Amino acid sequence: MASSRYERFFDNVWNEDINHHQKGLIKENTKQSLTFNDDVLYEIPLKYQYRPDRIAASFYGNPKLYWILVYANEISDSPSGFYTGRRIRVPRIERVLEVI
Repeated sequence: MASSRYERFFDNVWNEDINHHQKGLIKENTKQSLTFNDDVLYEIPLKYQYRPDRIAASFYGNPKLYWILVYANEISDSPSGFYTGRRIRVPRIERVLEVI
């Protein structure tokens, strides 16, 4: 079976709520592996409020990469954490591709 390029971010974890194992995020080094010195500092405008998917589409050409923004900025309340005026780090696409 082929392994996923995202494998290093996820592992089997125990979910207490459903008493079952499931794939879960490995928290160690996730932010560190997605944070770089040349990240773009971006202030969220009104048109992208609560829309990390649209920000990802704007920077990466793919709305499904919104999770990069969530983990790079340690935003635990997505999408409400993406409010107008908030400054976030946006890793450059070249760096993101190196990690994933």
